[in-house]
Amino acid sequence: MMSRYDRDGGIRRLWPADIALFRDHLLRLDAAGRHDRFHGGINDASLALYAARALSGGTIIFAWVESGRVLGVSEMHIASANEAAECAFSVEPNLRRKGLGTALFARVIEEARDRHIKQVRVSCMAANMPMRALSRKFGAKFTFEGGEAVGTIDVTQMASPPLATEMFEDAFRMTARMARFAADPFGIWLPKRRRRKPAEPERVKAL
Repeated sequence: MMSRYDRDGGIRRLWPADIALFRDHLLRLDAAGRHDRFHGGINDASLALYAARALSGGTIIFAWVESGRVLGVSEMHIASANEAAECAFSVEPNLRRKGLGTALFARVIEEARDRHIKQVRVSCMAANMPMRALSRKFGAKFTFEGGEAVGTIDVTQMASPPLATEMFEDAFRMTARMARFAADPFGIWLPKRRRRKPAEPERVKAL
């Protein structure tokens, strides 16, 4: 039976068994995406090693999973309950600025609240305006030093509307559907036609 992640996509937590999915997502990031996520260039081998270490080392990772692929992630690194959780995000190039980052960010805030973590911290390059704008949606206050921007979010001061994460998920899901419809207005609705196998020629029995 097809799961909702295969059909419409959705956010779920990744586990050590999902290392390959996480790794493949990181490998699909373009040069700009890798630079923004890791504050500099990084090669494929280092990305694969990072994916394995992150999921095996206890990092909490939420991902948008669709059709068996991870298309965007939010990572939460927790040193201790008394310290701010360090968060990082990555979204594949064709899905940026469509609301997926907002949905993933909301899921991280929800997790921090459930774990009674008081602060969430996001660091990025000072020139990374999209990440700074996304963080400010959730009340981040930034400090700047040496070309780096560090945003701190006070989770205790944030309102907790019911089903907030689900609302952001639904908004992104609708945006993605509209984008696919604009690219292929018929293919998104019509089922794929199966090709019929050519009829085999009848064999003539020897007399």
